[in-house]
Amino acid sequence: MDGCAVLPVTGDGRVGKKDAGEVDDDVADGNEALDGGAAVAIAVVGTERRAHEVFVFARGRGTGLDGPLGACVDVLDGLLRELVGSDDAYLPLDWEGRPFDGGVVFVRGEVRDYLAEREAAKLLGEDMPPPALP
Repeated sequence: MDGCAVLPVTGDGRVGKKDAGEVDDDVADGNEALDGGAAVAIAVVGTERRAHEVFVFARGRGTGLDGPLGACVDVLDGLLRELVGSDDAYLPLDWEGRPFDGGVVFVRGEVRDYLAEREAAKLLGEDMPPPALP
């Protein structure tokens, strides 16, 4: 069930999806679109019955891991350590600004029970809300 994606956001608002471990040459070399841009990192940790969906968003200057992409990865790393090491870790449902490295990153999280949501959707004849990562 565990998964992770890092999504650089280009200046024109397009999102480029890369799975963890799959680094695009442009991102590794420092994609100019990320200079002064933004990035989003998403991780899903847990099981079908209890999955933590964690989102981190950052804006700023710099390229590759020296810019917003690196800030997202660093903050996500800390949040995942916090979640894995605790049974009662809390992340807000709404975006919350947190100070990081002289700037602000935004985080949010949600605990989901995919099996229960799937069954409820069947009973109600509706579509299940999509998971953070397919």
